[in-house]
Amino acid sequence: MKIALITDTHWGARNDSVIFSEYFSKFYDNVFFPYIDDHNIKTCIHLGDVVDRRKYINFKTANDLRENFVERLWKMGVVTHVIIGNHDIFYKKTLNSPLEIKLFLQYDKCPKKSFFCISSYSMQTFHGF
Repeated sequence: MKIALITDTHWGARNDSVIFSEYFSKFYDNVFFPYIDDHNIKTCIHLGDVVDRRKYINFKTANDLRENFVERLWKMGVVTHVIIGNHDIFYKKTLNSPLEIKLFLQYDKCPKKSFFCISSYSMQTFHGF
């Protein structure tokens, strides 16, 4: 069993800077997704801080996140678990699911049992481990 771990992607970094967005896209296009494909990885755990700002998400950033990360994982058949980070929650003292995660869970193209949000303290089992 192989699991990809990724963390602190901070989509929308530096006030939704196009330069940062393009730089991050190069990482996904040239490193992350080819590695997942080459090694037949079917589970990804995002360890938190999916987005950069907790209060709102820019439309372009949300769209880029959906098209260039979330949908690509779905198309590859990679089950994705997201652990909520401090940048992902609206209020600092809650673990409520952030808006961007709720949007993906309610998105009509989201395959069943392919995208999970871990927002409470609990034991998780991956492939029987």
